[in-house]
Amino acid sequence: MSILRRGMCSITRKPVKSLLLLLIVVVISSFFMAGLASRSASVNVQDSTRQAVGATFRLELNEANRHTRLEEASKITGAEGDYEGVHNYRLENGAYGVSTDNSFETVISKDAEQIAKVKGIEEYNLITVATVVNPVNFKRIEDPDMDQSQDFGGVNLRGNRIMENEKS
Repeated sequence: MSILRRGMCSITRKPVKSLLLLLIVVVISSFFMAGLASRSASVNVQDSTRQAVGATFRLELNEANRHTRLEEASKITGAEGDYEGVHNYRLENGAYGVSTDNSFETVISKDAEQIAKVKGIEEYNLITVATVVNPVNFKRIEDPDMDQSQDFGGVNLRGNRIMENEKS
């Protein structure tokens, strides 16, 4: 008896079992095909979104580079002095201290503009972080939704180069 004939005999002898087995194979195959389709659709959506939105990159603090720049500035100023936002000073107890200001800690807008000139970059935005400022001639804004108990009259400024991108 050939294999095809034995298969036909099995199907006719046990029709319910054969239909259940066929149904299971069809369901598993359908799930497998749906998985493949959603995977390729996901890749297509990612590509189209990336093209529509555009690729982005972010400049932020590099701690290793910061340490190197601090050492270089300290070599130039010696034990005491100021150089490009790095302030070396001597304390009353004879120890030395180093402090930096925002000109040392931030991305310089000139550098961002140079990067923006690279071919393929259509536009850019600079977002500043909250920066403590000297509150001269500022009026405090009371916000009932915020906990201002630890705010001792300081002012934080935050802003964008393109204000349409501001997320309040």
